[in-house]
Amino acid sequence: MEDNGKRKAKILVVDDEPRNVRLLSVILKARGYDVLQGYSGEEALEKAETETPDLILLDIMMPRIDGYKVCKILRETEQTKAIPIVMITALHGLDEKIKALDIGADDFISKPFNKFEVLARIRTLLRVKYLHDELEAKNQILEDELAMAREVQQALLPKDIESQMPPGLEFDYKYIPTLAVGGDFFDIVKISPNVIGVFIADVMGHGAQPALITVLIKTLLSELVYKLQTPAELLGELNRRYNALVRQTGIFTSALYLTVDVGKQNIVFSNAGHPPALLINKEKLQLKELPNNSSFALGLAGECTYQSYERKLERGDTILLYTDGLSDIANQNGELFGLENLKSIVADNLKLQNTILIQTILNAIDAFTGNAPKPDDITVLAIGLS
Repeated sequence: MEDNGKRKAKILVVDDEPRNVRLLSVILKARGYDVLQGYSGEEALEKAETETPDLILLDIMMPRIDGYKVCKILRETEQTKAIPIVMITALHGLDEKIKALDIGADDFISKPFNKFEVLARIRTLLRVKYLHDELEAKNQILEDELAMAREVQQALLPKDIESQMPPGLEFDYKYIPTLAVGGDFFDIVKISPNVIGVFIADVMGHGAQPALITVLIKTLLSELVYKLQTPAELLGELNRRYNALVRQTGIFTSALYLTVDVGKQNIVFSNAGHPPALLINKEKLQLKELPNNSSFALGLAGECTYQSYERKLERGDTILLYTDGLSDIANQNGELFGLENLKSIVADNLKLQNTILIQTILNAIDAFTGNAPKPDDITVLAIGLS
C-alpha cells in the first residue's frame, strides 16, 4: 500500500479529458491510493481546498482556468501552498516545462502516460511531503513550547511593584524579551517596611529550558530571602541548591542580589558573575561602577563563597542594574556595545529622570545596532532614593 504508514495517501487527479482521469485513477487505486477526481480548473481549486489532498496531478491544457493558473493560485493560498503538484502535459517543448516549474509545479509527466514513471514520481514527491509534514509538526510543537515558556516568563515578573516600594524609593524598569525565549529574570521582595530586596539574573541560553530554570530560581529565592542575613549568604545557598538540581544540564546563571534600606540609606549587595551595578549621584553628577569581585555565576562551581558589599546612599542616588543583553549586544560589524559605552551614555545623562534615562540608553542601543537582530533579552532596572 502506498501510504505514510498511517493512512492511504490521497491524490487529486484533474484533467478535462475523462478518459485520462479514469486511466490515472485505475493506476493509482491499484497501488492503494485514495483518488479524488476533477475535470476543470474550478474543480481543482475547490477540491484542493475542501479535501486537502496529499498530491495533485494537474493537466495543463484545460478550458477557462488552465493548469498554470490553478498552480499559481494553489501556491499563493496558505492552505494549499505545500501540496506537491505534478503537471500533466501533452506538450513536449522545454519552454512549457520551465514555465510549469517556475510557477510552482514540483514535477511534470508527459502524455501518453508511462505507468511506472507516474508511480515513481508520485512516490518521490510523497516521501518529501511526509518529511515536510513531520518537520512542520515538530516545529509546531516547538512553537507551542516556546509560547508556553514566554507565558511562564511573563508570569514570573513582579506585579504591583509600586505597592512594594518603601516611602522615598522609586523603581523603574524596562524588560524587552527576545523573539526566542531568553533567560532574563528579576524579582522584588519586600523584606520589611523600610527594606526591599532586588534580584536580577540571566540564565544562559534560549528556549523552554532557561524559562523553566527561572521558575526554579524564583521558588528558591522566595524560600531563602527571609532566612539568610546577607546577599552573599543568599547567593551561596542559592548556588548550592541550584547545582544540586540543574548542574547536569550545564546551564549557568549570572545573578546579582541587593537590599535597599531606606531608613539607613544604604545598599548591601553581592554579585555572582553578573555585569556590575552602576551607582548614580545626580546631585554631584557622579557615576561609579560597583565592585563585583569576579565571583562565579550560579552553577559553575558546587561550593562558592560570595562577598557582600555595603554602600551609603544619598538622596537622589540611583542604582542601575542590567543584564548582558544590554552591554554585550553587537552591531552589524560584530562590534560589542560594551560596558564603557554604557557608562558613557549614563554619564552624559546623569540629570535625567530614571524612566527617561532608561529610554535614552535603549535609544543608544538601537542607534548602535541599526537593523542587526537583538539575540538576547534586555533588562534594565533603576532604583532611586528620592
